[in-house]
Amino acid sequence: MQQPNANEKAGKRNRSVRKLYRRARIPKESRDLDYILSNKGQLTERQATLLNLLAERGYMTIDHILHLMPELADNKNSTLSATRLINKLVKYYLVDRASYQYVTQWDGTEKRTTVIALGEIGSQAVSFYRHRTRIRYENGKPILSRKAHHILQVNHMEIVFREVIAEMGFELVKDDKGKDVWLCECGNRVIGPDADLNPDAYTAIRDSKTGKIYHLLFEYDTGEEDRNYKNHFPTLTATFDKYVALKKSDEWYEKPAVQIVENPFPLFFFVTEEKKRFPKVRYLLNERGLDFAACLRHEFADELRMVLSKLRSGEHVTG
Repeated sequence: MQQPNANEKAGKRNRSVRKLYRRARIPKESRDLDYILSNKGQLTERQATLLNLLAERGYMTIDHILHLMPELADNKNSTLSATRLINKLVKYYLVDRASYQYVTQWDGTEKRTTVIALGEIGSQAVSFYRHRTRIRYENGKPILSRKAHHILQVNHMEIVFREVIAEMGFELVKDDKGKDVWLCECGNRVIGPDADLNPDAYTAIRDSKTGKIYHLLFEYDTGEEDRNYKNHFPTLTATFDKYVALKKSDEWYEKPAVQIVENPFPLFFFVTEEKKRFPKVRYLLNERGLDFAACLRHEFADELRMVLSKLRSGEHVTG
């Protein structure tokens, strides 16, 4: 039997790639949510759920989707189910997709996977006032923004966080709409509309044994900022000082959420990829009087277990 030559293999691969990015032919002037819904029909519950998850998280991979949408993961063909869901949303510009992307995993390894973000019509569906193009296409190839790695790592961190708190007998608090309180890039929503501080994540958790509620703020550090500094980190220091100013502000303690938690000012969790941040970062945070935990990425799960144990026992968390 004759084997296909290199040109035939390349042609088959190119056809497969084109199929991944095939979309409905819709005139640009007609490309809005009303037109899409009138031709496609109303969004299903799963489609709406995925769009709202993307609106909060910026980028997601197949693994993120399966973890946050367990109804998809509960069958033998979970990856196929997630892919079919994505395909339908991509077709009508609700979601943009970048396939075969090498994404750094939480353990430092790389995995080739699909990355998705809200598309132009998807932003309209979740009532974004302005669409942010996170995946653009050049010569038919998808290109992610420079912030993609950072955002995807924050989302990996969320998955690890959810797994560890469940293991330790904690749970995420629900908001008044019944959704888990996990907010990304949450400065305007958590701090205030004019905030010059934009934490990577905010969450509130409840100890199922005691019923007590605690809240936390997260900063994830890729090591890019202040990379050329060895003994001091001016950009990070300025960020830490903003947290100190927030802690000292009277307005923070008037917020409704603060009235129901055990720790009026959130525990500050600093997670980094760069080992050269230590021990200086711990010194900077201790010096500023913040209740904090700081660790390398691969230490996060163990550090979180220790923090949760201290919270449950009433111990002071610092460093």
